[in-house]
Amino acid sequence: MSLTDKQRAVHWQELAQESHYHTAIAIRDVLQEGNVDDATTGLEELIDALSRSERRALESHLKRLMTHVIKWKVQPERRSRSWRSTILSTRQEIARLQRRIQSLNRRDIEEE
Repeated sequence: MSLTDKQRAVHWQELAQESHYHTAIAIRDVLQEGNVDDATTGLEELIDALSRSERRALESHLKRLMTHVIKWKVQPERRSRSWRSTILSTRQEIARLQRRIQSLNRRDIEEE
């Protein structure tokens, strides 16, 4: 890989971290110029960034769920509809993520 290829890869990585939308637009533009190799590099970085984003969302939902489940178990006298609602809605969000992104299966959740 030449220095310009390395610089291009870093550019795609930074762009994908900043904005998925702008990365997709830049990939389209590079494809229109006929530079398939550069577009492929950009697409790989975009896929990686999207994957990390989905994993962070899953992790956030799991933390919220576990916090409320622990509260539910440890503080039974303070149980409320709000806690019950949060537990239910968070479980539904996790299920939606799993349906939308098949790679976020039970094994991945247990690893988190």
